[in-house]
Amino acid sequence: MKMHDFEFDETTMTLSKTIEDDEGEETVHQFPAVFDVCDKCSGKGKHVNPNVDGHGISKEEFDEDPDFKEAYFAGAYDITCIKCDGKRVIGVINEKALSDEQASTLERLRDNDYLDKLERYNELQHGY
Repeated sequence: MKMHDFEFDETTMTLSKTIEDDEGEETVHQFPAVFDVCDKCSGKGKHVNPNVDGHGISKEEFDEDPDFKEAYFAGAYDITCIKCDGKRVIGVINEKALSDEQASTLERLRDNDYLDKLERYNELQHGY
């Protein structure tokens, strides 16, 4: 389960997720949050634009264009982090502060997420 599936409220330090049941009824679940170093930019607030190196860059490509290599490592192709918006930190669930009910809900959400991914994997295996 990815944190972008949750709404982060920095004021209340909570992460919320809206769940729709089988009858279409929506329930908002809130979880306590803490700040953690952004795992996309490693706390730098920026990273290389994925359009530049999303496919990977080989040593040969750097060797063919030393100016590109120099600019790349100097940060010329960096953009503001797309995950933390340059804040260097993100809100994550504070598992130490969960109530029993919140822990149970979170476990259920993770189980459902796993089952969804497994179902999608099986569909891909069968060409769907």
